[in-house]
Amino acid sequence: MRIIVKKIFLHVCWLLGLFHVSRYLMKDKLQILCYHGFETSDESSFRPNLFIKKETFSRRLALISKYEFPVLPLNDALDKLRHNNLPKNAIVITIDDGFDNVLNVSSDILQAYKYPATLYLTTYYAQKESPIFRLVVQYMFWKTNKQLVNFGDCIWNKHGDMSIDLSADDECDRVIWMCINYGENKCSEPERISICQQLGALLGVDYKELSESRILSLITMDEVKLLINKGFDVQLHTHRHAFPTDNESTAKKEIVDNRDVIGQVVDYPTKHFCYPSGVWSKTQWPWLERLGVESATTCLPGLNDSSTPMLALTRFLDGENISDIEFKAELFGFMELMRMLKKRMRTA
Repeated sequence: MRIIVKKIFLHVCWLLGLFHVSRYLMKDKLQILCYHGFETSDESSFRPNLFIKKETFSRRLALISKYEFPVLPLNDALDKLRHNNLPKNAIVITIDDGFDNVLNVSSDILQAYKYPATLYLTTYYAQKESPIFRLVVQYMFWKTNKQLVNFGDCIWNKHGDMSIDLSADDECDRVIWMCINYGENKCSEPERISICQQLGALLGVDYKELSESRILSLITMDEVKLLINKGFDVQLHTHRHAFPTDNESTAKKEIVDNRDVIGQVVDYPTKHFCYPSGVWSKTQWPWLERLGVESATTCLPGLNDSSTPMLALTRFLDGENISDIEFKAELFGFMELMRMLKKRMRTA
């Protein structure tokens, strides 16, 4: 009900011309858009906040083009942001992780509009060329039609006989994370693949077919080269999609390993970074500075100006879960205006 009321409110504000007022008021700020994966099968039904349909993404870019929002390369936009000389209502398009469908879906649409984009690439699975373990486990439990499954023979199960009613959400989540935590913390990649194969057999989901479809895989490093040839800017996103807030040496290794792999396919310095899963802390800023990182994007919504810390840039996370009117409200700065008014009301 709340979502319906919000959409009605936004439609009314659009008809009243308030979005154009907010666009004028926010004209000197920088909007950074964030995308992840692009659907080729049923990914957006599985994770609508992580994947977006081709048609939806096309509508987004068509809207940006229709209302003549200037789209800038990340490095150029941040340089102009520092010097307060951005074009009015400037936009940067970023894509996180590097799912396989970035090459097969988004790149052609971006090229059609001649829009630049930055890919924050995480490199472990780009090198391994196997599906992302965590997502595969979650997808299989989402995809299965089975209700009662016994996981007693699974290596990650330490509780003996374990028949689980998958219709019970709490029990299902407990089992999912038991499997994920064991696989991520105790297993090699071949062992994780073996877990997925067994899990697929138990849940009635074909792991081989899932792997070959590559819907939950990242692009290969050879495919990264193709993206670069299409004009993509590839930047840092850690090697293993982890960046601890309490361990500088581990955090440093993530950046160094990530940079080393990306450095094999790019001929420019990688100095822009995206916090994996949006988890960040000010304690990490000196670490990033020592590693030569000049900017870092978060998953916090909002527009950026010259007062925004370069290591805490805000972004709008778009996905299939975002309606057209909600996207338009963010694009025109209306939601940022609402956030500012709400903050002032709380202060008052």
